[in-house]
Amino acid sequence: MPNSLSIQSVPSGSPTINDLIQNILLYQYNPSLIAQVNFNYLGEVTNGLVSIVDPSNPYVHAIETGAVNVAAFLQKVEALNRRQYPVAALLMSDLYTHMSDVDYVDRFATPAVTTWSMIVDETELLAKLVLDPTTGLRKLVIPRNTYFVVGKVQFSLQYPIVIEQMAHGGLSITYDTTTTSPLQTLSSNLVRWQYRQAKDKLWVYMEFKLQQFDIISRTGPCTPSKAFQLTIPINDQFYYCRVYAQDPSTNHWVEIDVTYSTQIYDPLTPTAVVTLSTNTQTGANQAAIAIPQIYTSSGLLNQNIRVDLYETKGPLNMNLSNYAPTAFSATFLAIDKSDETIFTAPMSTFSALIVYSDQVVLGGTSAVDFLTLRQQVIDNSVGPQSIPITQAQIDDVLGQKGFGVVKNIDNITDRVFLATAPMPQPADAELITAATSTIETVTLSVADAIQNSAVIDNGTSITVTPATLYQNNNGVVSMVSDSVVNQLEAMSAGSKALAITGGKYLYSPFYYVLDLTGNEVAWRPYRLDSPAVVTRLWVGENDSTGLQVSTNTYTISCTATGYQLVLATTSSAAYQAIDDSQVFCQLSFVPPGETARACLQGGLTGKTSAGERLFTFDLSTNFNIDAAGNLSLTRFFMYNATPRLTAAALTTTFDVLYLTSSSMPPEWQKGAVDGVLGAFLVPEGTAGITNEQLVIGFGQFLDTLWAQCRTVVSTLQYQTYQTNIPYYYQEDVYEVDPVTGSAITIVDGEPQFTILHYKGEPVRNTDGTPSYQFRVGDVILINGNPVPVNPRSVAQELDIMMIDAVYRFATDSVAPAYVEQLLDTVVGWLTGEFETFNDNLLENTSLYYYPVANMGSVQVWGPDGILYNIDAAQSFQVTCLVTPTIFANDSLKQQLQTITISTIDTQLQSDVVSMSAITTALNKVYGNDVISFVVSGLGGSLNLNTVTLVDRSTQLGIAKQLVANADGTLSVKENVIVSFISYSATTR
Repeated sequence: MPNSLSIQSVPSGSPTINDLIQNILLYQYNPSLIAQVNFNYLGEVTNGLVSIVDPSNPYVHAIETGAVNVAAFLQKVEALNRRQYPVAALLMSDLYTHMSDVDYVDRFATPAVTTWSMIVDETELLAKLVLDPTTGLRKLVIPRNTYFVVGKVQFSLQYPIVIEQMAHGGLSITYDTTTTSPLQTLSSNLVRWQYRQAKDKLWVYMEFKLQQFDIISRTGPCTPSKAFQLTIPINDQFYYCRVYAQDPSTNHWVEIDVTYSTQIYDPLTPTAVVTLSTNTQTGANQAAIAIPQIYTSSGLLNQNIRVDLYETKGPLNMNLSNYAPTAFSATFLAIDKSDETIFTAPMSTFSALIVYSDQVVLGGTSAVDFLTLRQQVIDNSVGPQSIPITQAQIDDVLGQKGFGVVKNIDNITDRVFLATAPMPQPADAELITAATSTIETVTLSVADAIQNSAVIDNGTSITVTPATLYQNNNGVVSMVSDSVVNQLEAMSAGSKALAITGGKYLYSPFYYVLDLTGNEVAWRPYRLDSPAVVTRLWVGENDSTGLQVSTNTYTISCTATGYQLVLATTSSAAYQAIDDSQVFCQLSFVPPGETARACLQGGLTGKTSAGERLFTFDLSTNFNIDAAGNLSLTRFFMYNATPRLTAAALTTTFDVLYLTSSSMPPEWQKGAVDGVLGAFLVPEGTAGITNEQLVIGFGQFLDTLWAQCRTVVSTLQYQTYQTNIPYYYQEDVYEVDPVTGSAITIVDGEPQFTILHYKGEPVRNTDGTPSYQFRVGDVILINGNPVPVNPRSVAQELDIMMIDAVYRFATDSVAPAYVEQLLDTVVGWLTGEFETFNDNLLENTSLYYYPVANMGSVQVWGPDGILYNIDAAQSFQVTCLVTPTIFANDSLKQQLQTITISTIDTQLQSDVVSMSAITTALNKVYGNDVISFVVSGLGGSLNLNTVTLVDRSTQLGIAKQLVANADGTLSVKENVIVSFISYSATTR
């Protein structure tokens, strides 16, 4: 042992065993010092008589070996002890000890989910059904591992789908939930389907939810002589792993447990251990699956093993409606060969089978990083949280879905949380960054609001439409008058682009209803600009008319005055031969609270080249929606030919009737169709031919979007009584016996009453003068609240979600498509995840969506510690010095410009934004393409080098500008100017 080692803390006098242990514990990470402690101890106990000076002495070797073993043991004990506490975790594996099996589902990357459609010819489908002898019914099965591909991206099923023809001849389409999947919980086993009539055939239309993942399946033997170990490369991101053991007697695959911890598994329950790592040679991710030897040596596992590894792309942003029909394909696959049956075989033989999707796929997450998972484990918020209770659990659960959380109200009786998230990223590469958004407070009264043509006056309520334009003037947001809007619209494209970009204009894509009918003013947001025919149903027809007609296609669109529904027929030659004046199409429904039908006659607006008629319905509305969620339609008729206001739910089933007043054949008889038609709108004797139903969705109530209103305290005049109002007895007053306290007196065995004052009689004071309930000048109160002289003049503070108005004025195809994508995504959050989450929260706890405020004015701390108000939407100037070769390459410069904008945008999403961080990030992405560069613009004219946001619900973003194109259209671009300078110098 080297003599240079020395220990200063050796005990003096006669050391004890405890002294020795305490000194060893001080040096558990240094075996050399542990050995030195022992040498010093030897000298102490022998009073220096024994000294080891020869390093080759066996005693030295024994001490060194013992010191190394002790150090290793102490370090192992500490590591194992640390694993017991998540707060002390240093590695992913340290956290796995505290996680149950279900907690791993969201630990790794998660797939995006979307809806796919399948259409199959009914005739061919019925012909391919196979008889099931156990039930006596004919059926087909879409196998469990069927997957669909578009744009080289795979979407997969999790459950088999059973298509069965019932005894009565109808179809039943359901999910087979005999074997459940840990990755998808079905709310119902029913598959959404319907019949869809085309001109020449009847189709069966189905919809099902698919997840974006593909499965890599591998098999191998597991025996006592050969341990099972398999390494699978991962091309995308790891999602999940399922492992099966083959039953030797039945050859069926039986799923076994999977763990990601090499430390903890049940020795009595077969378990596969999955370890994720990176290949040191290729740099690719890989998963190693192993079966611990204990299971083979004990005889629990001695058979073939199958591994199904699920991989996903994680975050995904795809607009599937942009793909051609030929880009979609389906593969009917059963990984488990026992799932391949006579019922699945016909699925690959269809000639008339179409799969497609027109959805925008936006979702999925990457794997949770160590620090996030560590915090989730500490907060006990890993895995499915059906009822998140604590602030930390709500934060973590929403964080997994990409939302930040701000607590708005937290008291004994109520808790309100605001989930924040920016607008979705554009699917079109022409737009690089998401739209900036905010929730602004606008102060206005009904009397002022109805002066704007974009606001609809409905008497007891008003509707603020998306046509309303707002402007931010020094932090105060107000409605823009019609005259200013007209001036902007009248400008040339170039002038309009400059005016909108520099004017700090905003608009809301949603409809807001200010309802004054209740005791309290209500402020409700809706999306009403995207109507849809949810379902088309066949009801019946009257064959005795000898005519055939039904709906072939339908379209519904939003107009300035409501909605327009257009129906195109498919009909027989006899129907087409009828004079146009003798054919009618009628729409009807039963309004809520009514028993009679409201009807609307369709106008015959044209014919197709095939002679089919086009009927158009004007579904006019004032866009007023009451508290019950009913939309007011203005053109329907009831009882007579006078239009009246009728209420319809936001999703309403309408009957579509095809009628004719032409002569009927002798065999004609009245049918069920005739019992539905509104006879007062058609000539006498009109007969019903066909009855169909359309389920129309006009819009959605966005009750999980933050939308508050507050009455402004002011010197408002309130109604007062103009005359004295006397008191009147509200009920009869009886004489009461002062002794018994009873109003009943028994006279001759009979109860008697003495009425002192009758109900409605004036109340008088003791001196005989009238007693007044209200006197002249007293304020009139209703439910304790004063009544304004003119309620419409009361100012309200209204919270409105807004985005940059450059999107409202853009006239190219890109910006409107993005706004549609934005609305679909946000409304999907509000009506999907947020409603589900609110249903699971404890009583009196509410969650609202509050978009990240990255436009308007935000407060930041500057580098000097001073509080500044700056624009959240930031503009930057970047000057890049490049070589002449790159300067001449326009394509490369465009790529550099795009990556510059996206990199700056990423940096702006932090709470602390600094020019040094932006510069570092740009250095990484530029590489050798840019010689040097200069960035400026943070904080606008203040040109700050560092800012820290004060409010967590705010964020900086990149400002947008409106740009006039050569063809006169207006496009939205990021307000980041990237300039390139050719730089060339010769070294001598």
